[in-house]
This record gives sequence, structure tokens and C-alpha cells, in this order.
Amino acid sequence: MNLKLLLFYILFLMVTLILPYDALAYLLILLMVLFSIKYLKTNMMFLFVYYPLRPIMSEINQGLTFLGDAVLISALVITLFYKKSDIYSLSRKQSYFIYYLLFLMIGSISALIISNVSIISLAVELRALGLMLIFVFIFSNNYWVKRDYILLLNTTFVTALVISVHGILEKLLGKSVMLPQSWAAWDLSKENAERVYGTLGNPNVLAMYLLFVFVLTFLPFVKESRLKFMVPIVQIATLSTVLLTASRGSLLAFFIAGFIYLIITKKWTYFLKVALLTVLSFILIYYPAQSLADAFDQKDDRDKTEQREKKSKKDSLDLFERLQVMFSDRTIKASTNWGRIYILIKGKEIFLDHPIIGTGFATFGDSATQSFSSPIYETYNIKGDIYTDNQYIHILVSTGLVGLILLMIFLIRLLRMIWTQYLFEDKWFFIFLTITFLISCLYYNTLESKTFMMLYFTLLGILFNRSRGVDHA
Repeated sequence: MNLKLLLFYILFLMVTLILPYDALAYLLILLMVLFSIKYLKTNMMFLFVYYPLRPIMSEINQGLTFLGDAVLISALVITLFYKKSDIYSLSRKQSYFIYYLLFLMIGSISALIISNVSIISLAVELRALGLMLIFVFIFSNNYWVKRDYILLLNTTFVTALVISVHGILEKLLGKSVMLPQSWAAWDLSKENAERVYGTLGNPNVLAMYLLFVFVLTFLPFVKESRLKFMVPIVQIATLSTVLLTASRGSLLAFFIAGFIYLIITKKWTYFLKVALLTVLSFILIYYPAQSLADAFDQKDDRDKTEQREKKSKKDSLDLFERLQVMFSDRTIKASTNWGRIYILIKGKEIFLDHPIIGTGFATFGDSATQSFSSPIYETYNIKGDIYTDNQYIHILVSTGLVGLILLMIFLIRLLRMIWTQYLFEDKWFFIFLTITFLISCLYYNTLESKTFMMLYFTLLGILFNRSRGVDHA
């Protein structure tokens, strides 16, 4: 691991944002691909800075959009080259990944044959669903030691802290100051107007990422880090920012999974720590930030147009108000007309027409349909740019029962391996994250969330690495 090179990457990245020329971004990509031959682990470390910042950075400098793709693919090629003698034995040990690859194949075949999806559109969705799998391969097939993992955690914590501070400032100063102009101009509903969107441009994705990092701060060998004094600051900052996102689904997913984890492991001290950190987050950051933001809004209102002045203070909802209206008649009616319930109803209609292998990827509310028009929308009278925000209905519509069964086999075999081969602490920590993932899929397309899946698959790769006796972290 080359810390100086990592800092050089970060400084170069800052230059590409200050001077947003595509040529500078392409130069950084070229350098990183070339350096992958000798500094593969440093390049992988950099991705834990890049991906949580990617949406806002690529908005500022579009040349940075595919930096992660280039680094990951180059790392994959290099690993395959140096580990070619071990590929067969490794593929046998991780044979259940074939079911995930078959899932991707089914969605691709149905997209091309049934829905006549364009190759480019299909490639975009395959990238969203499959790219993060490379993290498993890289982390399970290279030599990593404890100091590498500690540096990886430190990099993740510092990045999350920067993102949290940015989110808190967004709450205080407003989106027009802290977000790119194109983002600040979004026509948000009153329920979303005051939620923190952050560097990821989405409050739910931001909350899932920060809660994952919050959980990582409880790993035992964090205490061996030189930056362990920062851990309480990171914990309070990340948790406070999550509260400011008012992301109900994220909080619910981690709360339920955490409750199950505590019952099984009986580590009630974790509950007390989280409870204390939650109280401190409310007192030290959440309430002050809400109060200051309201004060700034009231001051700004006096300088704005009459139409803006007529806007009620209750046009925006904080976390508690969002929880209160979660099951209100107004919320359910809106969801039925053009929300999650509407999407479920439409998804059921499409699924019943194509129950076996679905209509294919890039056809119903996924990453690809955000950029390319779906060929089935006109048939089913779907208007607008919808996003399913439910991974299960997306899987059923895109890949039918065959795709769903393949994913279930993959997950069952993966968890069976984790259950039989790993220590109590390791397996239950991973199962906790898996339960969180499964619950979150009810509310979000979590498989397409690069930040969550990056951390999830990295942990899986580290477990594989440890089981082979490569490292003793």
C-alpha cells in the first residue's frame, strides 16, 4: 500500500474539480490504469474515496464518470493474469456466483429477445448490477494484511466524515450553495425539499452508505488505528447526517437487522452505545441544524418574492413528520397515483404478462431507464421517468420467476457457506448486513447502489481471503 500515491490521487482529483476539464480527468484515469500493475491495492483504496463522491464529481467534471470502471477492470485483468493458475480452484470454491451470472444472463436475454432493448441501454444496467462483483474477486485473490484493512477503514471513515460535514452544511446553507447548479434546480416535492441529498444526490442512498460506515466503526480492530480518536466524531457526524436525510427505509432496515443481531449475539453494550450516540446526534447536530436552517429560511423569506413568501413553513417535513405521515391517507393516495404503490400495481401487471423470464433489464424503473426510454412503457401506458425503488418488483418484472429463483439459490448457497465456514462473530456480522440488504430492497434498488454493494462485496471478499489463510486480521 502506497499512502503517498493515494494522497497524490486525491490531490489530482481535487484539481480535476477545480479545473473541470475532461482532459485532466482522462489523464488521471490513464495514470491509475498504468499504476495498477504495481499499485493495485492503492488504486482499490482510492475507489473508497471515489465512489461515495462520484455522483457530485461527475456532475462537475463528466470525464470522471468512468474512472471507477477503468480502475476496477484494470485491477480485474491484472489479478486474472497473476492468479491464472489458481482460477480453477478459486472458481470451484466460489461456484455459487454462477447463479448470479445466470441471473444477469436471463435479464439480458429477455431484454434482447422479448423487449428489443438496445445494446447500450442493456450495458448500462448490467454495469449497475454487476460491476461491484469485481470487489469480491479483487479482495479475495490478492494479499491483504491487517494494516491494509486498517488503512482502508481510515480512508472510509475520513471520506464519510467529509460527506457528513458537506450534508450538514447543505442543511444550513441550502442546496443552491452546496450542490451543483443542476441539482439545486431540481423540482423537489415539499416532502423532499429539506432533506439532505449530499454528494450522492439521493437522501436514501446517502443514508444507506453512512449507516453502513457507522456500523463499521464498531469493528474490533478499529481500536488499533492511529485515527481511533476520530471514531466518536465519525459516529456522531454520520448518524446526524442520516437523521437529516429523513430516510425512513434506511433507518428501518438497519434497526430491524440490528435488533435481530443483538438478540442473537446478546451484545447489549452495542445497543447502549448506539442509543447514547443517537441522543448525542440529536442534541449536538440534528436539532441545532434544524433550528438554524429554519432561522435562515425565515430570514431569506423576507427578501423573496410574494409567491415564495406564501409558502408555509410546513411545506417541508423533518424526520418525525415524515414518520407520522408515513401511512396517512394523503401519502397512500399519492403513492397509488404516482408512487411506490403505483409502481407495484404496474409491475404486477407486466409480470403477469411475462412471468417466466420477464421483460428484461432496462425495461422497468432501473438505472438504464433513467437515461434511455423503455420499449414497454408505451404498451403499458407508463408515463414519465419512474424508478421502482423496490428491488423485488424490479427483479420479477425484468427476469421473471427464473431470475428470482436464481438469485435465491445464489443467496442461500452464499449464506450456507458463511454459516459453515466462518466464526460466530464473522458470520453473524455478515448475516446482519445481509438482512439489512434484504429489507432495504423493499424500498430501494439496493443492488444498483454502488456505495452499499461496494462495502458489502468488499467484506465478502475479505472473508474469503481470511478463510484461505492469506491474512490474520
